[in-house]
Parts: sequence; structure tokens; C-alpha cells
Amino acid sequence: MASAINNVLTPVADKACICPIRYWYDYIGNLGPYLKPPPLKINTHMQSGTFLRMNDGQPRNDNHKSILQSENSISVFPLTAGLPLATGLKTIQQTKHWKAGVAMITKLLELLAIDNTAGESFKSNGLSLAGLAKREMPIVQDTWARFFMYLWPYADEQRTVLLASTLFYVYISDDCWEMHGGADLVKMQNNFIPRIARSKDQLNSSNESKSALQSLIDFTIKGFHDQDSISGNGGQEVIDHILGFLSRSDPPKEFKDFDEFIDYRIEDAAVPYVFASVKFSLGSSIDIASPKLEKFIRLASKHVPVANDLGSWKKEKHHFDTGKVMHLINTVDMIRRVMCLSDEEAAISQTYALQLQIECQIDTEVERLMATGALDEEEWRFVNGILIALSGNVLSSSVMSRYGGETTRL
Repeated sequence: MASAINNVLTPVADKACICPIRYWYDYIGNLGPYLKPPPLKINTHMQSGTFLRMNDGQPRNDNHKSILQSENSISVFPLTAGLPLATGLKTIQQTKHWKAGVAMITKLLELLAIDNTAGESFKSNGLSLAGLAKREMPIVQDTWARFFMYLWPYADEQRTVLLASTLFYVYISDDCWEMHGGADLVKMQNNFIPRIARSKDQLNSSNESKSALQSLIDFTIKGFHDQDSISGNGGQEVIDHILGFLSRSDPPKEFKDFDEFIDYRIEDAAVPYVFASVKFSLGSSIDIASPKLEKFIRLASKHVPVANDLGSWKKEKHHFDTGKVMHLINTVDMIRRVMCLSDEEAAISQTYALQLQIECQIDTEVERLMATGALDEEEWRFVNGILIALSGNVLSSSVMSRYGGETTRL
């Protein structure tokens, strides 16, 4: 079944570049049959490459490459393959450089698995940091490594490898934060944060004795600085937002309302890092905080955790109920509380409705931006990159074994 599906996921010319999909998690299924992904105008714009041809508010009538012909990415069509996708965003890209990215993540995990400090740390729930790395190594291609493949497909090979390495920092940190907290989390932060925070000058002048893992971490961080000297300034922003994510605070005991929850969840889901990585993948120098982009960024920022929480809900709920994790910070649970729902399926359906509403709002905002002509060519490239990251986030939740487990193997 898997081979048949992969044969129709992408055009014939791109088949050699596809990362085979071996899992499919339909986490919405028959819940809320009254909820259907809306027809969005942005799908037509993205398929035709309109955003990549925008100039003074109007698409140029030229032969500019469409996103479907990117030198670094290929198009993926899960719906054509008969795979249901829980979003109205239909344009999905996959990096051509996925093997190089997986190789970098695997190497970092291999070095972490034999690192002396990692072997001594995080034993409070029976699994050391080294043990966590050993667990992830054989399966990483079908778990969280999928994110770099679909979120940042426009990056060239060098930038793809660097972005893949950041997922290592984010997901090792996230697993430790969920499972341990306290002194164990501080140990992890002390291992990673000082190295990631080093400036380019500090990295170039360092003569210290380093482990193989420390050397590879330094190599990746220096790579971001080096790429910024070639094109754009997103590398430093990626580093800054990784550091912010690694040092984020614990959630409050209670959220006063949904807005406070979603603000926390945006940070907790590493959305600023995700969007900075989009900027870096494009070699861009745009100002993500520009007032022109404020509403679009706000809506897109909400979409990421809401969509991700739908995919991860059952796994997170099970782990929380069985004491495997310390926190249950999930939009489905928050919607259940806010709406006083006793039915879990109703909470999932209402969360999905919220995601679809956000997609409609994004569609409206993009149409407004097109009508006003407020954005320049580079900003439109970034808008396109963010939209690809949003659809890629949904696809990642569907194709990872991390959320659905072995029962979703094709």
C-alpha cells in the first residue's frame, strides 16, 4: 500500500526526490462531519506562483518560476493519493535535500548517545539523555525530522542541513521539558545554551578542548553566522529564537482566558523560531515584525499550535494521564475547558473548526494585502514561505509515527 501511495504523491519527474511516506495518521477522521476544509483563494495563488511575481501590488506577467518548479523542492499531493489532510491549505512542498538533513540529525543523535554528560543526566524517569538519543536514531526519519522537510523546502542544501540541526536542539529540549523539568531541565539547558549563544568571533577564536558533539554543535551555529554573511540576516534570528525556546518558562497553573493560553502556546510551540527559519531558508532580510505583516503573522502564529495540537492530542493526553509528562498544554483541552465540554470528540471538532476559521481569516488578510499593494517582492516571498510552512506543519503531523504510532503504518 505504501509504495502505491508514494507512486502518486508527486509528479513522475520528481519521484526520485520523494521521502517515502510510511505512516498516515487521519486524526480528524469522521469527527465533526459537518466540518469541511474551506475553498481558499490562496491555494490558486500559491499553485500559480502569484506571490512570487508580485510587484507594486500586481502580479508581473512574465515567466518567473512558479513554486511548483523550485530548484530546491518538489510538490507533494496527498489528496491525489487518497490521503485525507486536515486543512484547507492544499499546496505542499518537500525539500529535495532531505537525505542530507536526516544525516545531520542522525549524526547529532549518535554523538549525543555516546556523550559522557548525556549518559549521566536525566535519569529521574528512567531514561538518560543518551538513552533518548538512542531511542530516536532508528526512527527519526519518520518522526520529528519530517518538519524540516515540509516547513522550509525552499532552502538550498547548506541551509537545509543547518535548519535540520536546529530540530535536534528543539526536540531533545522539548522531550526533556515534558518528561523531567526541574534540575534535569537545567542540566540540559546548561549543556546546550552556552554553546548555541556563542558569537561568530567567539566560535572563530575558541581553542578549547571539545567533545565531538560540542564540535558539531559549534559547526552548525557557525554555519548560521556564515550564511548571514552571504545572504539575509535570518541566521541570528533563528539562533535567538532557539535560545528563547530552550529557556522558556513553565506554564501558569491556570490561564485566565483563551488569548492568554494561545499567547503562551505560540511561544511553547516555538512559532517565532519556525518563522525565523522560514526567513533564513529564503536568505531574506525582511522585518518579520513589520506593521504591514502584523495581522498576517498573528493569524499564522495561531494556526501553528492549533493545527499541531490536533495531531498530537491523543498522544499527549495518554502520556499525561499515565504520568509520562508533567504538563498538558494543548488547545483541545483548553477548548474543552472554555466551552465546558464533557465530550472529548466535541472538543476536537471545535478545535478543528477554530483552525479552519483561522485559515479563512488568513485568506481574507492575504487578499487585503494584495489589494493594497503594501508588500514588496521580498515580503511576498516570505508570505508564500509562511503559507507553505503552515500546510507543511499539518502534513508533518499526519505522516509522523510520533503522534499516531505503529497503528498508522501504511
